[in-house]
Formats: sequence, structure tokens, C-alpha cells
Amino acid sequence: MNFFELINRCLAELGLEESGSFDGFGGEAHIYLKKILNRINSKICEACFNSGYYCAVDKDGNYKQNMEAATDKSIIPGFISSDILTYGACLEYKCDPAYSKFAYWYGMYCEALKLFETCRKMNIFLSDTEIINHKDFIRTKKTGSDFSFPPC
Repeated sequence: MNFFELINRCLAELGLEESGSFDGFGGEAHIYLKKILNRINSKICEACFNSGYYCAVDKDGNYKQNMEAATDKSIIPGFISSDILTYGACLEYKCDPAYSKFAYWYGMYCEALKLFETCRKMNIFLSDTEIINHKDFIRTKKTGSDFSFPPC
């Protein structure tokens, strides 16, 4: 799933208006969502791929630090990255466990992390790296402190 599709998927989950073009993502909510997606993507790449600087790839196969263009993609395998990034971004965007979809997003996010970890342990797409801790990736907007979620 490319950056444009990820943003629209997040907007749909959040109940916000999707855009027909990448240029339509200029509002404050869109900019904030882009930052969240890249922050989560970077944290997972640092923990699991030891990639340091490169967490995304453009349409020509060039590696880069962040997803910026509509066609950029995460280096996390697509069948897992879309759920981890979408639901993780929704959790961070809302930051309110009382929100009606919060428990659903959290469950989907945890399931995606579990699948990712299972694939990693089975060496399906990763070398042996440290275990992902979902609490490292979700931070509150107001305080920057960790949510106190139970483990996935």
C-alpha cells in the first residue's frame, strides 16, 4: 500500500473525508497524519530492520528516510505494514481510549504486530532481531508519555 492509499485508509477509519489526489492532503489533520505514519514506520524499521536511515522506498526503488510522495511505500512488507501503520496512526491520532473505535483499532494493531512478530520469528521476511514492543510506538499528543495499554 503506498503513502497516498495509507493516508486515505486512515482518513476513512477516522471518519474524515478522503482525498482524490495527493495534493489534497494539505490540511492540518493531513499533515499531522503524515507525521504520525512516518514516525510509526521509522520506529518499526529501527527496531526490526536496523535500517537506521532508510524506512521507505520510492516508485523507482530508491531508499529514503520517510514516505513523502504519493507512490512511496514503507520497507515493512505490505501485507503487514498497512494494518500496523493504519491502526497505529488512528490510535495516536485520537489518543482517547474512550473513543468508540479505539478498542477495535487497538485490537487490529495488536493482531498486526503479532503477525509481524510471528513472521519475523519464523524468518519469513526478517533476520533475527529484537522483539517489537507496541508501547514504543504509541505516544500521546498532549504529554508525549506512553499510554498504559495492556500488552497485546
